[in-house]
Amino acid sequence: MPDHFDVDADVYDGLDIDRITEDALDATAVDVQTNWQEAMSRAGYRNTGDTINSITIAKPERFVRRIGSDRVAALIGELGRAPGAGHPPPDELGDWVDEQADLPSRGETVEWEFDGETQEVTFDQVVYLIGRAINESGLPAYHFGENAARDARDLEAEIERRLQAAVDEHAID
Repeated sequence: MPDHFDVDADVYDGLDIDRITEDALDATAVDVQTNWQEAMSRAGYRNTGDTINSITIAKPERFVRRIGSDRVAALIGELGRAPGAGHPPPDELGDWVDEQADLPSRGETVEWEFDGETQEVTFDQVVYLIGRAINESGLPAYHFGENAARDARDLEAEIERRLQAAVDEHAID
């Protein structure tokens, strides 16, 4: 009788729970980012697209994702601007006006009708008039990011789905 024998065995290292969790977190973050950008686009909250494209995902820690923007326009789209909050910063508002197809660019004028009379209005006057209107009427809050997060896939369910798929993949028949 032999005093030794060979055995072939696969080593099972278990499920990579951390990777599964991070992948689910990333998928959910991408949902939020995509939903946010699409909602802004559907609402016509677009100028050059810079604000929509500024919605990004940051990974400050292993299991943390932050979706957002550093643009003031994204903040205003989210929270709005209350009437009487003052004129928006003229330089930023001027940048916005300059990019609009139906408004004058810097150094140009536009003809507007006031009280039945057509007047030529300079770029700086347009910036002032729009700023005054924003101060008087405010801007609506659209809650793009909040709604995007609410409409994204459920993180807990996504983790459970991915865990079950991994278990099923490693199941021994």
